[in-house]
Amino acid sequence: MGKPLGATFLALSILVLFLGYNRYNASQRWILRGKFPASRGTIILVSTATFSLMIVSLVVVVVIPGTPNGS
Repeated sequence: MGKPLGATFLALSILVLFLGYNRYNASQRWILRGKFPASRGTIILVSTATFSLMIVSLVVVVVIPGTPNGS
């Protein structure tokens, strides 16, 4: 169960990387126009995804039993 969970963490980190890159470029365009909009959508998306992944991780660690010792 650890490998799919690890892959999900990597996918979330790649998503955050792309969202940050997009936000940086959008911010640069807006600064040239003399404005700077708030970033609510990206923050809510990343926060929700991270919180969901934390809950799933907790469930995996607490509920799903590990392999017995010596195996």
